[in-house]
Amino acid sequence: AWTAWAQPMFRLSALGACVALDPPVLVEPGAAPDLAARVLALLAVVEDSGPDPVVAVGASIGGLVARRAARRRPGTFRRVLATALRPDLEDLSGIRSEMAVASATDARRYLERTWHRPPPTSPAALEQVIGTMSAAGFRAAVEEAAACNLLEETRLAALAGVPLAFLYGAGDVLMAGPGGSPVPAEVHVERLEACGHHLHYERLEETVAWIGRHLGSPASSET
Repeated sequence: AWTAWAQPMFRLSALGACVALDPPVLVEPGAAPDLAARVLALLAVVEDSGPDPVVAVGASIGGLVARRAARRRPGTFRRVLATALRPDLEDLSGIRSEMAVASATDARRYLERTWHRPPPTSPAALEQVIGTMSAAGFRAAVEEAAACNLLEETRLAALAGVPLAFLYGAGDVLMAGPGGSPVPAEVHVERLEACGHHLHYERLEETVAWIGRHLGSPASSET
């Protein structure tokens, strides 16, 4: 949900207008939950924002959505910034099991494996994780993402002229598949040490600073 980005958006708003987008499955009950629907939703927001090219920032699956949207209409995107996503991975099939959450035990395991320092959990928090990650729309998006070749999509986006930058956590088990293949030289890739999959929670200051640098101005982390 967009609320996960409330703190980063507050800090980045000094650099320009920020608009958050929920996946269609969250904002439109019954809407198609696949990645294509999310791409269309993003493109609709971009079109409504005015004639100037925008910077799209997406985390995890959101980064994949932003990159696909920019490939479709490269002239409307000034840059795509993807966090919690590695551009050199060719096989994401491991996320199917890592993100299979149907019980409190599964939810606890997911949090322990995807955070460098897992947050305290309560029964209510675990129920929220279960509800989100077991929903049909979420599972459909995970299944589709698991079939993606991130390296190939990165190369295609670069060929389309989309400026790309990636930031991921060194301890991110969801991005720990076999990789290492060279990405296009113009693609910027940075890794955060002592961090798992949830960068904007675990390393808020560094994530905001990284986004700010790629927006062309330093972003203040002061509240």
